Amino acid sequence: MHTILHMPQAKGHHIYKQLFDIVSWTTPFRASVLLLRSHKPGCSSSPRQLSVDYYAKTCPQLELLVGSVTSQQFKEAPVSGPATIRLFFHDCFVEGCDASILISTTPGSEVLAEKDAEDNQDLRVEGFQTISKAKALVESNCPGVVSCADILAIAARDYVHLAGGPYYPVKKGRRDGNISLASRVPYNIPRANFTIDQQLKLFNSKGLELEDLVVLSGAHTFGFAHCKQFVSRLYNYRGTKQPDPDMDPRLLKSLRMSCPQYGGNSDIVAPFDVTTPFLFDHAYYGNLEAKLGLLASDQALFLDPRTKPLVLQLGKDKKKFFQAFSAAMEKMGSIGLVELKWPNAARQVGVCHLRPIFSSETVVEERKMHGLYLSLSTLPSFAKAANKTAKKSTLASCKPLQIRAMRAVVQRVTSASVEVDGNMVSEIGPGLLVLVGLHESDTDSDADYICRKVLNMRLFTNESTGRGWDQNVMQRNYEVLLVSQFTLYGVLKGNKPDFHVAMPPQKAKPFYESLVDKFRKAYRPDAIKDGVFGAMMKVQSAMSNSCLCPFSLV
Repeated sequence: MHTILHMPQAKGHHIYKQLFDIVSWTTPFRASVLLLRSHKPGCSSSPRQLSVDYYAKTCPQLELLVGSVTSQQFKEAPVSGPATIRLFFHDCFVEGCDASILISTTPGSEVLAEKDAEDNQDLRVEGFQTISKAKALVESNCPGVVSCADILAIAARDYVHLAGGPYYPVKKGRRDGNISLASRVPYNIPRANFTIDQQLKLFNSKGLELEDLVVLSGAHTFGFAHCKQFVSRLYNYRGTKQPDPDMDPRLLKSLRMSCPQYGGNSDIVAPFDVTTPFLFDHAYYGNLEAKLGLLASDQALFLDPRTKPLVLQLGKDKKKFFQAFSAAMEKMGSIGLVELKWPNAARQVGVCHLRPIFSSETVVEERKMHGLYLSLSTLPSFAKAANKTAKKSTLASCKPLQIRAMRAVVQRVTSASVEVDGNMVSEIGPGLLVLVGLHESDTDSDADYICRKVLNMRLFTNESTGRGWDQNVMQRNYEVLLVSQFTLYGVLKGNKPDFHVAMPPQKAKPFYESLVDKFRKAYRPDAIKDGVFGAMMKVQSAMSNSCLCPFSLV
């Protein structure tokens, strides 16, 4: 099979530099985790009393400092919002709001820290980056004063507000914990298939009530979930070998196209709220009424007679939801607040420093911080249909579905080549032809992901065992041909395609060149070929047993 593509190119690129750092502390604890402590005087074993003006004298500009980070991060990566709120939730539900979710596993230790627990493997890197950047800025202005736990609480509030939700005062005075154990995570985090009884039992154990359960679940008004969290609803709900009857058939069909029962891409996600996935509103509750809940635990809120009345109320009254959510976040933010028994001293801490996440020596960090990638090829059309049938009151302030992503179309080939003006500029033998589309909001971390993903995708047969889909391009010692293609971001409005969401030419060229350089550094430089940026290219490929793998990033 032969394919010829004529590709117009834009010219240009800039890297939105991100700080791939995470706060860690050097004081050791049992040689299994890194010790994380804040440093405020006056310690006892009595419960803490939080206060909005806790840092009024020691760091009066705290919220402005954190806000400058969250606002910029939200512009560059909107997914930072739900990522940080989820990080806050996972931190508070495991031994209280003490920032123990940020503690790193000691290299070489068999005892894992919380963030390396199986239930935390899907936590987004942007949440950790937000706290890392904010902590660094706060330390430069108020050294040795503010805890990471308080920064996390403030950042979560900021993102709620930036996404269209309420702005509520955050009480402060939390201390950072010094113990972080992965073994404590499983029985403290709710599962995607939990019943109301199971969810309520867990929430009650944290001092939260039924209303808190319904209201805090409303945070699923934005954000995403991996296929593995809901795939059983699509094919084998509660062991019936049938889909969940309480899922809208249109949503079921759309999700099945992106999430196969077996062998699907583990990085694919779907939005909790198909109507307004990046907006913090009350559409989540209206979706439950329309059988559009993504997780079984979400839809259960509408099905259970104990929670259904409140779901209906919140779906009709956004103001009531915002007020209730603000109160519930304050309540959750007070879980497990007990003063630790430390000497009265201003700086009883280890040295705080920033460590690169994606360094060669932090393999666990890289596994933990992998990107979250969205396949919405079937969902936009469904979202459009859902918007038409949703209540006007729910959609009055809603924004349309937004997708921001670096896109790649990966083609397995026996050979491929690029010609410009009749001259051959690049050619490869067996390997991968990769068309790359750059979005205007793409960052260096997006490029890191595309590089890792393409080079590690198991698309080839293992000649030793005969097992298909078993080896990646590097294991087969094959080549990769990269071609920049801005038309992957064509938007059809009428008869003329619009490419305004593609990265501007002047920024795209250096960005694309840096992407090619990442591939060459990660593999063999001579095995990575590319076309000519900005040229009219004639791309030819020969394929046997064609394999086309498009994927994108949110």
